[in-house]
Amino acid sequence: MKNWKASLYLQELAWLREKMKLAAKEHPHLAAFLDNPYDPDIQRLMKGFSLLTSNVLYTVEDEFPQITHEMLDRIWPHTLRPVPPTTIIQFTPNQGIYQGAVDIPQEAPVTTAEGV
Repeated sequence: MKNWKASLYLQELAWLREKMKLAAKEHPHLAAFLDNPYDPDIQRLMKGFSLLTSNVLYTVEDEFPQITHEMLDRIWPHTLRPVPPTTIIQFTPNQGIYQGAVDIPQEAPVTTAEGV
């Protein structure tokens, strides 16, 4: 866990240094500020930013299921709720015997026309 956080931090720091070099090339008037690797203020700023973004990435990666479940629960709440096993059965009464509603007791055995 700790190594993963450290590697995220180092990746973010490397990415930020690369972007600062690109920014120094695109904006030469800022190159003196961005290219100086020994400026303690710039170093603290880069390390702080890298630490914050690596923590955000770690949180998103670590808690991704919780985030997606909360979003999905708001968008389509029925998807994450358990559904008990159900079966729909259509009864066809014999000709001339139908006399209205009939209660079928729970746990009553049911067979198909083929006897399966």
